[in-house]
Amino acid sequence: LSQNGGVDQETIDKIGLSLAEQVKNTPVEKIYKLSDLKIIKDESMLAVQNYQNTMNSIYAKETGTNTVMDVLQEFLGDGENTDASVLVKLDPINTQIKNIIGSLIKMNTPQSLTTLHLDMINGLQKLSENIENIKLFETDTLVALSAVSQYEANTELLDTIITKLLDTISQKLNN
Repeated sequence: LSQNGGVDQETIDKIGLSLAEQVKNTPVEKIYKLSDLKIIKDESMLAVQNYQNTMNSIYAKETGTNTVMDVLQEFLGDGENTDASVLVKLDPINTQIKNIIGSLIKMNTPQSLTTLHLDMINGLQKLSENIENIKLFETDTLVALSAVSQYEANTELLDTIITKLLDTISQKLNN
């Protein structure tokens, strides 16, 4: 670039697009499979109720006070100056997510719920990886900023999955 003199807008746009594509396509590090789950063939109302109760207790046990968005708000501060030191507050949140994933993998899952259950676990895994990447702000700003936008999209996707799972559970319990 420097050999040709100045850089035109088209070149800048191409570099920007290339970087955006590389960041957007950051691979998920861990993807869980059905073989990782504890699948049961029991589809009775009791099995589904036990599944729901176990999920509720897992989430109740791992509830924290801070959210990722709270930490990001604090990180952004007044909008002029960021405070990367607050990103360590993401660690307990990520520990909670990892604990939830570990518990969800170990629980009995009725076969008819396994796809949504697995999607939920992988959705949580994506959030966990996004949090790890957000913490890289001081060493890899591009990855961190991309992780912030991915976190938001992955949160919405996870909300959709959880809603579908809860609707499916409700239908099974009301039949």
